[in-house]
Amino acid sequence: MYVRLESLLKFVCDIYKEELNESYLRAQLPTFVLHFQEVLGVFDKISIFDLKKYFCSISDSQIALIDEVKKVMQMILIMPATNATSERSFSALRCVKTYLRSTMCQERLNYLMLLHVHKDRTDSMCIKTALNEFVDSSPNRSNIFAKYGIAKLTYVFHFVKLFTILSY
Repeated sequence: MYVRLESLLKFVCDIYKEELNESYLRAQLPTFVLHFQEVLGVFDKISIFDLKKYFCSISDSQIALIDEVKKVMQMILIMPATNATSERSFSALRCVKTYLRSTMCQERLNYLMLLHVHKDRTDSMCIKTALNEFVDSSPNRSNIFAKYGIAKLTYVFHFVKLFTILSY
């Protein structure tokens, strides 16, 4: 088992050689294991929630003692489980950024990608509330647009007009 952990540690340090200091990580791992067992009691079956609980329970000075371990844990938490996540993102990018939209600015593309990738949350949003928040967010908009439900046809006309302007 020790040989497997040693090869795994070497593998991780080779991949993240710019971010991690291998000698510091080797020195900090035993400290982390002992202190983790002392704080939470068990080290056999660790969940993400156990790691969060551990790092929230220790002080900043204790975290500074195991900063390389903390970096590894952060990398593990942000790493996608498979390639499918990144492949879906690029597939979505191809759908959003078509030939006709190739001149859009980066900020707008980012917002469209967020809407497309998180389609389940976007579909569950209340459109009436979003439209009213859009109108209320600026005094100029409230002068131009009516709130949804007050003058629906005028509002829809102005919203389509604004969307057309923002599309260019």
